[in-house]
Amino acid sequence: TYKDVLTVQPFGNSITKSNMTGANITEYLNSVAMFEVGSGAYAQFIGVSMTVDCSASTVDISDINGKGYDASATYSFTVPSYNAAGGDGYPILDPIKTGYVDAEVLYTYLKDKRTITPGEFTPTNNVVYSNSLSVNGCQL
Repeated sequence: TYKDVLTVQPFGNSITKSNMTGANITEYLNSVAMFEVGSGAYAQFIGVSMTVDCSASTVDISDINGKGYDASATYSFTVPSYNAAGGDGYPILDPIKTGYVDAEVLYTYLKDKRTITPGEFTPTNNVVYSNSLSVNGCQL
């Protein structure tokens, strides 16, 4: 039910879109990828393969959406409006409004999909954390 969706997406964030060069994404992720596991700010990455050096606060991106990585290319990605506005300590973005709300998108997805298999959402290990006490994120 929609009520169930609101238990995991209760804040009504709009989904925003940002366009950045690869170099700007690297700079952005140098900040975002450092949030510790278990913090409310911990980011979930899809479509990005990278190594995160937690002690140096740097990322090395090797691939975006299976097409390699080019520092001068322009990429698009989505981020909740709360984070785009600097919430949870994220860098402030100047995003494009999509007109979608996260809970509504999740509800529509679940309704259309009808059956969800947990294996579909198994982490792909495309993000490797070094100099961390955890393999799942920065933990110093």
